[in-house]
Amino acid sequence: MPITSTGIATGLDVESLVSSLVNAELGPVEKNIITRKSSFESKITSYGQVKSLLSEFQTVSKSIGTLSDFTALTATNSDDKVLDITTSATAIENDYNISVASLATRQSLSSSSAATTADVLGTGSLTFRVGKVVGGTFSAKEGTTATTIQIDASNNSIAGIRDSINSADAGVSAAVIYDGTGYRLVITANETGSEDIIDLVVDDDDGVDNNTAGLSQLSYLADDASGQVLTQEQAGLDADLSINGLQIFSTSNQLANVVQGLTLDLKQTGSTSIKVARDLEKAEAAVTDFVSGYNGLVKKLNDLTAYDPDKKEDSVLTGDSTVRGLLSSLRSLMNDQVENVVEGFSSLAGLGITTTVTDGTLSVDAAKLTAALKADPVDVATVFARLGRSSNANLAFESATSVTTSGRYTVNLTGATSGSAVGSAFTETNNQFRFDGNRNLTMTLDVDGAGPQTITFNTDFRNADFGTEVESFRSALQTAINTSFPANQVTVTASGTTNISYTIASNSTGTGSSVSISSAVRAGGESALGFDTSSVTAGVNASATIDGAAATVDGSAILGIDGTASEGLRLSILGAATSISGATLDYTIGVGSKLDDLITQLLADDGLLDARIDGLESTIDDLDEQLLSLDRRSESLEKRYRNQFTTLETLISQLTNTQNFLSAALTGFVEPLDFKK
Repeated sequence: MPITSTGIATGLDVESLVSSLVNAELGPVEKNIITRKSSFESKITSYGQVKSLLSEFQTVSKSIGTLSDFTALTATNSDDKVLDITTSATAIENDYNISVASLATRQSLSSSSAATTADVLGTGSLTFRVGKVVGGTFSAKEGTTATTIQIDASNNSIAGIRDSINSADAGVSAAVIYDGTGYRLVITANETGSEDIIDLVVDDDDGVDNNTAGLSQLSYLADDASGQVLTQEQAGLDADLSINGLQIFSTSNQLANVVQGLTLDLKQTGSTSIKVARDLEKAEAAVTDFVSGYNGLVKKLNDLTAYDPDKKEDSVLTGDSTVRGLLSSLRSLMNDQVENVVEGFSSLAGLGITTTVTDGTLSVDAAKLTAALKADPVDVATVFARLGRSSNANLAFESATSVTTSGRYTVNLTGATSGSAVGSAFTETNNQFRFDGNRNLTMTLDVDGAGPQTITFNTDFRNADFGTEVESFRSALQTAINTSFPANQVTVTASGTTNISYTIASNSTGTGSSVSISSAVRAGGESALGFDTSSVTAGVNASATIDGAAATVDGSAILGIDGTASEGLRLSILGAATSISGATLDYTIGVGSKLDDLITQLLADDGLLDARIDGLESTIDDLDEQLLSLDRRSESLEKRYRNQFTTLETLISQLTNTQNFLSAALTGFVEPLDFKK
């Protein structure tokens, strides 16, 4: 580091003088830059607060922007010991008097007593089915299959059979219970009710399947008392109840579809009263929370832009155009009329919610709001939420997005159809339904493109009644096809009285639905029941239009069309409807939804607030660059002043040297007239 020696010749404090001169020239500029930078940094902090406030309020605006707060129902139960009740959005206001006479029970069967759990019963097989007995005949429950369990030396004890049953997924469970004198195997249906009766067929290795010896001890033929060796301890009974006097039987103690929108869980016998009513308290709370949240937002935004007359001080964002514009937009939305209102309310003022002129906050006339909610909560929801009202009971508004335009839309739906094969008509002859000996019927067909399967009928369906023959074969044909195609089920129907035609229709719909018969051959030259000359119809996908333009059908929903006013619209198809013609949907956008959209735009990465913050950060970067430039200028100026003082020092030093030289030289001269002394 160089040694600074300025001031030696003159005795001046050159360093202080240089510093003062530099500060006098550059100090005001630096102070101005630092002040501006600090101001911009404070604004960035304040804008961050604005974003936080908006984000916090958006939670409230999103909540009130949905219909659920206004259509919520509450159910009161006079005796929750009898049953529990839950409601869904589809429930309706009503009163229900419910009397439970009996609960649904699970059938339970027990074996004879054994001395130990290791006692051996026998070997063979157990085949379980569950189903119902109608007219003395057992039929398996739809969707279930028989389960066969092999019993041998490894599992033929009471405990071993219990474990084998429990691991077989046979629709039943097993337990070994000690009754005080011995051990009994107890077999219980997994489900309650009369449609889960146990049918247990024993194939005993001792050759006798329904006696009290060997494995036959476990026989229980549901429709044959002679084959019921097990003892029924509890019958599988349906629940018996009445709702407003109407008697109802249910296989389950949970009734989900008996009363619209209600699920009843039966607990014990007895009577109770249910009242389903609108949850006005929830709706009022939603509106109150919205007003409170909005007022909190406005007050805090006002504080960020306020001027303090006492201190005569501005706030950081006083006069800020961005926040002024935001407040203006909020107030404008609060006073907006909701477009496309079918009936009822169209503004906050109509609900008793008004704006205070002085500060822009909202006030609520509680009595007026309560009266509006009691009159029609859905009309109130129209003012706040995205809401669509359909003219067709099978079409419902589900949701929409910020790009969906309010207005009236006309909707049409043509449902998906099933693929089918229709046999040509035939008339009655003597041996048409005799498929034995040389009259077998062999059919090769395909369902839903799963691959061809060949089915042969070799049973005699003849009956004195032609109609019975037709129905018996129809039932057998459907069972045979569904057995061959377990994942691709069909429904077989017969039409006509004297000229009969069978139709095989896939249970699926759409373009993937199909039934094709590649061959139908009857031995002995008998009639192939029209299947050899069948006609095929392919399945068709569902289609829909919105305002005449093709829309997308997605399962049970119709979707709006991109690039049009309906973009973002999602409508629900109810009741498995297959046709909707000329339905209208009136779509409105309430205040809460508009606020949510506005805040989403403001808080977006490319939104107004981030753009403002980005601009301020860019300006701060420029100011930092100016400060660096000022530092460089300061160094250069300091160097120039120091050089000037150094030059001055050198000059003064030279002058001093000259002075000293002259003084010394003059000292040697004789003063004038000195000789006269």
